[in-house]
Amino acid sequence: MNRAQVVMVVRKYAAVLEARGADARRDPGASSPDLRASHVRWMCDEVQRMLEGYGSGTLGVETESDRSKLDKAMRWLGFIQGIFAADGIMSVEQMKEDNR
Repeated sequence: MNRAQVVMVVRKYAAVLEARGADARRDPGASSPDLRASHVRWMCDEVQRMLEGYGSGTLGVETESDRSKLDKAMRWLGFIQGIFAADGIMSVEQMKEDNR
């Protein structure tokens, strides 16, 4: 996935969570599905923030810093998708389609 695809997917997931009533709240110790939904809603916002300015180097060329940010965003997306699957928010098949 590239930066634009990751941003598109986390925006979609943020909307899904918002429709379920989840507010964006950092809570790494979240112990219930509702609290986890709020935490991953916050993570969706953070992924978008970490990718702001991506490719803003010389002539828009991807830098090592950009690659590092995208790698971290991908790890966070994987965590978000894991919570979605574990808590029955979306199926693995649906999320596989999002990753194409």
